Amino acid sequence: MSLQDRFASQDPLSLLSGATTLSLITAASQASLAYNLPVVLFGILSYEMKNSNAPFRQFLVLIPLTLILDLYAILFRSLSILAWVVTLLLALLKAPLFFSCLAQLRERGGELNFEGWTGIGGLNRLGGQNSWGMPASMPGDFGDNQPSAAPAQQAFPSSGGFRLGGDEEEGQGHPTGAPGRNGYQTIG
Repeated sequence: MSLQDRFASQDPLSLLSGATTLSLITAASQASLAYNLPVVLFGILSYEMKNSNAPFRQFLVLIPLTLILDLYAILFRSLSILAWVVTLLLALLKAPLFFSCLAQLRERGGELNFEGWTGIGGLNRLGGQNSWGMPASMPGDFGDNQPSAAPAQQAFPSSGGFRLGGDEEEGQGHPTGAPGRNGYQTIG
């Protein structure tokens, strides 16, 4: 059994409880290491939310980032002995915490993947595909590379076959009688 498997077999809630206790001690010190307490409390909250994996995935991203901040504080800041020891213990606890929470995320059916990373916009939730596409031709002159003789599309493709109206002014009226569904009517 590898070290990663041993870490993954730990109970995430007990590790989160221990990390909460240690981060509460560091938050009370004068070393301004208070960022660990809200992150670990967010971890407990996201662990208890069984209906969505997104907060738990965000917590898993925050663990290595706070580990980097902890290592910086241990190496380059002047801490008291108690704050230094507790911060070191908390930094050492973050590896088993990460792997046990990752195993819990996989049991829930989620995965920590960055294949859909889009940069500043964050993670693309559709697995690398855009949620919309620019039509091949738009009515009007929006550029030199678009054909100008393309017919204009009558309705937006994402409208689901419904329109709000506006044809009454042109004398066309409703093609299927009175509108239904709160003023909407089907097209064709």
